Amino acid sequence: ENVYISGFEPTQVTGDSCFRLILRVENLYSHPANCSIGDTLVQVESSWITGSVACLTCRQELSNSNYSVGVVLGDGSIILAPTKLNVFPIEFGSAGPLVGPIGGGTRIHVSGKGFRNWNGRLFCYFGSDNNVAEVVDDSSIKCNS
Repeated sequence: ENVYISGFEPTQVTGDSCFRLILRVENLYSHPANCSIGDTLVQVESSWITGSVACLTCRQELSNSNYSVGVVLGDGSIILAPTKLNVFPIEFGSAGPLVGPIGGGTRIHVSGKGFRNWNGRLFCYFGSDNNVAEVVDDSSIKCNS
């Protein structure tokens, strides 16, 4: 059976800290040599018979972009994930108004920076309800409560 990557976490990196990339690798019967993030090779921290492979890397080593991720097998072949890792910083500033009717319907404005790269993938949570945020520009989003 062919080795393939069925998914990985996290799929998005927004902060400036180090993170553990966990890849779900199917039909993996040997310990992989490295993880690949774009053109960068990262040493495998651990792998399990269940097919999970973990690599530790730091956000500071990656510029803002979308990266192919994968594993490098012992024979040098690279197995790539079907989706890319999104690496874009995001910062949240102020939000308002801070109060509104219990039934919702209030238009909330959130300021910050780095929103443009996350269009369609930002959500506002109000209790157990969530709504897709409308990205106005790189420093402003709007949500309805």
